[in-house]
Amino acid sequence: MDEIINPDRLVSVPFNKTRCGVDFYINTAINKDIGLVLTENKRFKTDFFSFYFFRKANGYLLLNFRKIELRDGMVLLLSPHQQQEWHVDETALDYTFLIFREDFMRTFIADKFFVFRLLYCYQTDTPPYINATHDEMKEYMRLLGKIKYELMNPVSDTYNIIVSLLYYLLLIINRTYAAAYCLPAEIAKNNFAFRFKDLLNRISAPTSGCRNMQTCFMSVASHSITQ
Repeated sequence: MDEIINPDRLVSVPFNKTRCGVDFYINTAINKDIGLVLTENKRFKTDFFSFYFFRKANGYLLLNFRKIELRDGMVLLLSPHQQQEWHVDETALDYTFLIFREDFMRTFIADKFFVFRLLYCYQTDTPPYINATHDEMKEYMRLLGKIKYELMNPVSDTYNIIVSLLYYLLLIINRTYAAAYCLPAEIAKNNFAFRFKDLLNRISAPTSGCRNMQTCFMSVASHSITQ
């Protein structure tokens, strides 16, 4: 058990593949298989994207001190290095999560700034969530189920298939996000701006002060789940 010197301090939670039990910087599962991880630390930030597909939600999240009320059917889209403080009854939540590091896709995708072009990533102008319809949520769960299957049954082409599924999922979420907030659907192509954002992101990445909240949050890859 880790010693808690200051429970109010901001904790950095990195993606650890060994503790995650996967070969790649990506994982997905349902919350019932991971325990009460959102409130394990009072305040924390991660070095990975974390998406939450809520079937049942309650309470609110303080994201960089911005209050976000959580609702059933919400898809919460969190970028790395944002301060999170969850005020929820975790026992009453029902959600599927997707976590992945931005560099997970770089080997496969030629566009190294792909995630920076997504309307919901690394920005604060519009809310970091969408409200999914029943059909949209069903499609998201279908894709996450396929990703989970590949993680649980890896073969030689597993990486390519997972990246393809993730790429498609991120794009259809981007399309829905654009429609929800009346934003242009086309992907921006300003590489100079994205290089600058990438540099800022690397500078802000945590280098120390980690606690193993991710042990619970990401170890579910060794267990079969039903999506």
